[in-house]
Amino acid sequence: FQIGLFSNVPFLYAVGGSILGQMLVIYFGPLQKIFQTEALSLEDLVLLTSLAASVWLVDEVRKALLRRTAASRAAPVVDK
Repeated sequence: FQIGLFSNVPFLYAVGGSILGQMLVIYFGPLQKIFQTEALSLEDLVLLTSLAASVWLVDEVRKALLRRTAASRAAPVVDK
């Protein structure tokens, strides 16, 4: 991470608010009725979080491989 994980404070508030809103819709009774949701178990939350994180992880690996191949192409070949 070149910029830093906690450097964009407004983005962190937006992500935190989004997570809070999702938790309210899942677990707060009146919002459950409005959005017709049911509470998820801890196992379900771990599974869903892992699934979502896998997309991020695969993309980070893809970007690292692209950087590596781009760096190897840019490196000059020296004959001895």
